[in-house]
Amino acid sequence: HAGDLGNIVANAEGVAETTIVDSQIPLTDPNAVVGRAF
Repeated sequence: HAGDLGNIVANAEGVAETTIVDSQIPLTDPNAVVGRAF
């Protein structure tokens, strides 16, 4: 489903870097998922 973003793995220092590109999960428009609980 659209909310399944997969796993992010951190290094030994606990730092993880990733880039996620998804056109189905808006973050900045009126339908944004930020701050919502589903």
